[in-house]
Parts: sequence; structure tokens; C-alpha cells
Amino acid sequence: MKYALMMTGILAGLALAAPKLVVLGYVLLVIPGLVLTCAPTVFVYLAATAGIRRLLPNSSSVTSTVAAFCIAIALGWIVVQPFRRSAIASYDANRLPDVIPQQPISLGGHVRLEMADRCDEPQCDYLCLAALDSPDVQSVTLMTAGKNGNAGQPQAEAYALMSAQDDPAAGIFPFEPGQIVREFPPLAKRFAGRNFIEAVQSVEANWALRLTQDERLRQVEPVAPDDADWIIRIENQSSGRTSRLRRLTITDAAGTVHYRQTYRTQAVPARTFYVGFDVHFGGGTISGASFHVGRQQLSEGERSVQPEKALLSAITFPVPRCDPEDLTRLREQVEQALNDPTATAVRLDLARCFLRLFYFNTKPQDHDL
Repeated sequence: MKYALMMTGILAGLALAAPKLVVLGYVLLVIPGLVLTCAPTVFVYLAATAGIRRLLPNSSSVTSTVAAFCIAIALGWIVVQPFRRSAIASYDANRLPDVIPQQPISLGGHVRLEMADRCDEPQCDYLCLAALDSPDVQSVTLMTAGKNGNAGQPQAEAYALMSAQDDPAAGIFPFEPGQIVREFPPLAKRFAGRNFIEAVQSVEANWALRLTQDERLRQVEPVAPDDADWIIRIENQSSGRTSRLRRLTITDAAGTVHYRQTYRTQAVPARTFYVGFDVHFGGGTISGASFHVGRQQLSEGERSVQPEKALLSAITFPVPRCDPEDLTRLREQVEQALNDPTATAVRLDLARCFLRLFYFNTKPQDHDL
């Protein structure tokens, strides 16, 4: 027992002090990695066995050693039970059932899109446009955590599509509206491969033409949660390897949930105590490794749930036509504006929209323009 404690203690200390050695052991011969991974757990149970055996009569007999080891295993189970039950109770308390309607939801009035886990400035992107382009929607208020993340105050900006007849001045151009081709499953499937870039450019060209002709995208006064007709909440939280939450919730003004879909995982203490080992990856390579108290992963929902994609499938909106003819029309409009000394600032904005489409891959016929 003494020699076993010494050997496992040295190996456990080595593994805990330099976890990357465990990774190296797996890479080289596998077996050294397994030995170093198990060493901390084996040492804990051997140390507990040695301590318990001293309290038993006939502490030097094989029977006492076996009995002490069994007691140590039992203690390993007993010790984690309060923490395990508490963690499971907390997990169950936050369980919310999925609500999937038979038909897509028709939004209307003032819509509030809350993305409290997104650490950037609110911008009218493809999600905002999908809701805003619905016939009965008057405005969309976007709420994010802002650049300072959860440490700062949430930031809100609101947008509306307005007629150019009321105010012909230049409006706002949305942020990467063509990304809907990547995020909306029917479009992503339809334009996979070589046609993808052209489809993205076509969507952005169409919006450029719309927003410099008959419509304008403008900022308006944000709508508070109590005044919103619809609230869309996208949750995307992660805490390392211990928890993960992806959830989309759509409620009306009365608070009735019309749509909810969740994927959630939560690490809780394992049934019996052991020392677990994790390898951390970053940038496609191993960035580190660590030991932790053994845990079990609980989960609910489908792993494939992505709130942004789910939102596009949950609501009705005019699906972009992705017509390459819009690229030709945009090019013609740009040439006309650049050749017209009396062109307005709005028409000249078409050139800027046109240049945004290339992603550094212009063709020779575009160079002169």
C-alpha cells in the first residue's frame, strides 16, 4: 500500500502540475496518457483506503484492506450526492417545454428582437429585415448587450421601412442582408456551392435598389417591452464545458408563448466521485488541458437547434428571390448615376452599395467601372 501510494501520488502530482503532459501521453503511446489521467482518482481512493484501514481492527489484514477500499468507494458516492441532487434540482427547475406551432407566425405592429447575449452594437441585419419586411410590421427594436458586454447597459436601436415620398433623403443600408442565404435553410440548400456568392450578392443588390428608389430604412424610437406587440428572445449562452443554452422564444403582447425551442446542457456532479480530465481546443489546435471533479452532462432538446435559423423558419416573411438580374440592374443604375452630373446623393450611394458586393473578386469587365 505504501509503495502504491507513493507511485500514484507522484504521478498524480505530475499530472495536476502539468496537464499537457497527459495530452502528450495520449499523443505518443496512449497508455501513458491513460495512466496519468487515472492517477489523481486512484491516489484519492488509495489514500482514503489507507486512512480507513487504520481505524479498522486487524488493520494489516487483506480483509481489512478490502473492507476499507469498499468503504472508500461508498464514501465517494455519498459525498457527491447532496451536490448532485442540488444541481439536478436546479436543472429541472429551469426546464421549459418546447412550443412548436403548426403554422408559421405572422408578425405585426411593433416587434422587439432581444439578443442579450450578443456583445455588439444593434444593427439592422438579415434577421431584422426578415421581420421588418413582413407586411404588417411597423418597426423592429433590436436589443443587445453592446460592446461592453454584460458589464454595461443593454443597448437598443429601432428601425422602420418608410416610403421615400415622405422623405427622399438617404436612409440607412442594412448590415450584410445577403447572409439570409446562408442562414435560411431553404435558401442555403438551394444555393449551395458555386451559386452561393451570386445569390448573396443578388439579395444585397435588390436591397440597394429598393432603399435608393421607393423605400428608405430609417432609425426610429425604440419600443419598450411593455409596448411591443411581439417579443422575440434569442438566448445563446455558454459557460465553458459546464453549461450551454440555445433558445428561441416568441411571445405576444399578452405574454402568451407562441413559439419556444430549446437546446440545453448542464454539467452536474457524477454519481460517484472521480477526478475528470478535459482537453481544451482553440483555433483548431490544443490550447490547454485541466482536471476537475468528475461530472455528468444532462441535456434536453435537439443539438442542431440554432435560434437564428429557427426564427426564420418560425415566422412568415417575403423570401428573397436571389435573382442575378438584380446585379445587372444595379450595375446599370450605378453607370447612369456616375454619368449624370445632377445625380442626387441617394443615387450616388448605389456605387458604394455596388462596391460592397465584390469581396475582392472583381472580374475584368468590372475594372473600368
